[in-house]
Amino acid sequence: MKRYIFVICIILGSYSFLHSSGKYSVAEDFLENQDYEKSAAEYSKIILESGGVDNSRDIKALTGGFISNYMLQDYKTSFAMAKRVLKIDSYNSCAIFYAGQNLEALGKTELAQNIFKYYEVLPENAPYKRFSEIKFHMNTQFEVIEKIESAIEREERMTYTPPIPNLITILYTINDGYDVKWDYVGKGMTDLLIRDMQPIKSFEVVGRREVEILLNKLELGPSQLLDANVVKKIGSILRSRYVIGGSYNVNEGLNSIFNIFIYDMLDQSNLQEYQFTYNDQNFGKIEKDILKKILMQLGVEVDSDMKKVFKNVYTENYEAFTAYGKGLDLFDIKNFDESLTYFSQAIELDPQFELAYERQAFVDAMNMILHNTFAYNHFEINKKRQQFLAIFRKASIPLLQERIRTMSGNLDLGYIPGNDSRAGKEAYIIPEIPEIRKLGSPPKPPGN
Repeated sequence: MKRYIFVICIILGSYSFLHSSGKYSVAEDFLENQDYEKSAAEYSKIILESGGVDNSRDIKALTGGFISNYMLQDYKTSFAMAKRVLKIDSYNSCAIFYAGQNLEALGKTELAQNIFKYYEVLPENAPYKRFSEIKFHMNTQFEVIEKIESAIEREERMTYTPPIPNLITILYTINDGYDVKWDYVGKGMTDLLIRDMQPIKSFEVVGRREVEILLNKLELGPSQLLDANVVKKIGSILRSRYVIGGSYNVNEGLNSIFNIFIYDMLDQSNLQEYQFTYNDQNFGKIEKDILKKILMQLGVEVDSDMKKVFKNVYTENYEAFTAYGKGLDLFDIKNFDESLTYFSQAIELDPQFELAYERQAFVDAMNMILHNTFAYNHFEINKKRQQFLAIFRKASIPLLQERIRTMSGNLDLGYIPGNDSRAGKEAYIIPEIPEIRKLGSPPKPPGN
């Protein structure tokens, strides 16, 4: 008899385990099939079983709940669930994105923007990092354009404004040869140089987006970026201390020649012009050599983090590099579908080209936001994150997050998701949306 009771207990236990492991399946099916009313109801049942929104620690159910309720336009309920997730997991990228979306829908645009800005301290493999980044840039696009237009007007009035010390603008290097297939190398080279120089604490680098907007406003052709007067004009408008640019000539199968200049706007002179000659088309390695020369000329002390940057050659496949540059160019003219094709091509040519994966994810996210399909694609977004992890598993990610948490605890940065600042959570109470304070500028992520 005892034996039978034991067997029954095992069966019941197994059933209970299977039932528990599949408790999300009904809700997930409804969510995937865009039946948001039913998915919201199913997730609510699970949340209630785990203590309700205020006490539940079931991130999976809370996540499904805030996605479903957002799509039902119940923004307050959705926000409450997202906020609860952030109390448990401060850097949950999905909760950060939806918290921002809900705040925006509730008319709290400034708070939403402050939430979106936290993409800067999310690790690269965070599944919704790109979504928050895109929303932040979309919301600041007109502001950036207005600032650049104002700067152009100031420069046209011949109003002298001294350059900002240690501000650097990196222009596109220009194809000086006859083979147009290499036209996009310069765009890729500039993108990588800006990326590698941005973490340097002693300098500030103008973003590629700002450079692109300015060039379009001035209607400048590629060859004009080699004109000294144009270089001075750009430097003056952006108030950069240094302007870096140059040209290149690629002879396929033979050599690659790059001529790089550094212009000092303070004393109106070239600091130095360099020529780099290689017997191949390893543009990834050439970019690192150019970077070393620039930093040496600018007197930047090379620390251990920069040494790691020098070693990290993004790709040694010149076809992948060219496809990447072409993808950037198409993205800049808002041809997102074709740009996605070229970033995907870069990945096919070099499966270890991490930046191509990042750009591919960015354009994917952009399309989902523009077409409002991010909720429908939730499971696919997380699946792609797992694929990314399988290719680029970085041991430094947990350390990075811990360092960010430490900073948020030690510095009064205002409200950080999941962290009440020293000023007290009662400050800046927003009607019907408690405990949200205006965020300060987030700290830059520590170097990997």
